[in-house]
Amino acid sequence: MDARERRQLGAHYTSERDIAKLLGGLFLDELRERLEVALADRSEGRGAGLREYVGGLRRLRLLDPACGRGDVLIAAYRELRRLELRALVAMAAAGEGDDSPGVDLGQVYGIEIDASSAQAAELGLLRVDQECELEWAQAGLRGRASGAPRLRVANALQFDWSEWLPAGDDVLVLGNPPYVGKHYQTPAQKADMAAVFAAFGNAGDLDYVACWFVAAARYVQGTRARCAFVATNSVTQGEQVPLLWRVLFGVFAIKIHFAHRTFKWMSGERGGGACARGDRRLCRV
Repeated sequence: MDARERRQLGAHYTSERDIAKLLGGLFLDELRERLEVALADRSEGRGAGLREYVGGLRRLRLLDPACGRGDVLIAAYRELRRLELRALVAMAAAGEGDDSPGVDLGQVYGIEIDASSAQAAELGLLRVDQECELEWAQAGLRGRASGAPRLRVANALQFDWSEWLPAGDDVLVLGNPPYVGKHYQTPAQKADMAAVFAAFGNAGDLDYVACWFVAAARYVQGTRARCAFVATNSVTQGEQVPLLWRVLFGVFAIKIHFAHRTFKWMSGERGGGACARGDRRLCRV
C-alpha cells in the first residue's frame, strides 16, 4: 500500500517490541509465572500442576478483530506453543506422556476487512506453526497435526463477533485496530462510527479505533474474557475521553487491568512510517 491507502485503512505494521507490551500484560506474564510455579512443584514432587497448566493453554482462544497481516496473532500463537513446549518437555522428563490434542491453529480467530491481508495472515500463521513444529522436533517431541486458523474476511464493525467466536472466560481479544483520525475517515468509516455509537450519542470527534473498544466491551459482557489493544493516545486525552470512556465505564462497566504510558511507536514501514511523522501509540485494555 502507498501512504495514502495505509492511512485510510489504518493499516500500520506493529513491531515485535510493541506487540510484547500488549501480550505481556494481557496474558503472557501471568502464564509465564504460573509455569514457573508448576515447574517448581513438579521438581519437588507436588501435584499435577503441569497437566492442568497445559490443559488451560489448550482451552484459550485468541481473537484479533482487525488482524491485518496477522502480526499480533502470530506472536501470541508462537508464545503459547513455546509455553506448552516447556511444560511438555518437563512432563516427558518425568516419564509422563501426553497424547491429547495440543495447542493448535484452530484456537486462532481473526477478522480482517482486506482479503489480501487476511491471506498474508494465514500464510504467516502457517509458517510460524511450522517453525514451532521444528522446535518440538529439536526437543525430541513428536509433532502433531495443527488444524487451520479461523480467519474471516469481513468488516468487524458490521456483525456480532459472537457469531464467529462465542465469548467466554477463555477468550483473549487483542490486536492493533485501525486508528484513523476524524479528519481522515472515509464515508464508510464514518458510517461505521455512527452505527457503533448510535445508542450513545455523537461520536464525530472520536478516532476510528474507538469503535473497537466499544465493540469489544459489548462482546465480553457477562464473561471474564479480557481485551487489549494498541491504540493512539488520543483516546485517553482531551475531548475524546468523555465521549469514549463514559460509555466503556458507565454502560459496559469495564475495568482497566493494565496500561502503558505513551511510547514511540516503532514502525517497520519504509521511511519509518507513522513513527517518523510523530504519531504515538498507547497500549490500553
